Amino acid sequence: MPITNVTKITRKILPNNAKISDSAKEMIQQSATKFITFVTRKAKERCQSEYRKIMNVEDMLWAIQKLGFDDYVGPLTVFLQRYRDIERGDSSTYHPPLPPPVHSSGPNFSMDPNTNTEMCHPKW
Repeated sequence: MPITNVTKITRKILPNNAKISDSAKEMIQQSATKFITFVTRKAKERCQSEYRKIMNVEDMLWAIQKLGFDDYVGPLTVFLQRYRDIERGDSSTYHPPLPPPVHSSGPNFSMDPNTNTEMCHPKW
């Protein structure tokens, strides 16, 4: 993932006055790359077991679920359906609006778009 993409994504998520260091951007870039590789390898296993050479989005969703990221499968499926509707030019399908992005006042916040609960960390 290019570092410019990391910068764009973090700017959309973080409050306007937040700053992110170059080392943090690099860490996010490395983590995202490793996550993508992790999921892709699992999806590849499925394709190989079914003697297929072409990996599709359903393989990726399956891999995400098998790797324990079940909470992401539902929202990703909704986004996928909306994307496919738009690509088909089907504007007749009603979709409720997406939830607004979560903004936190603290340094540690959940990335779950359906909550604004801060993650619990032990006090030291």
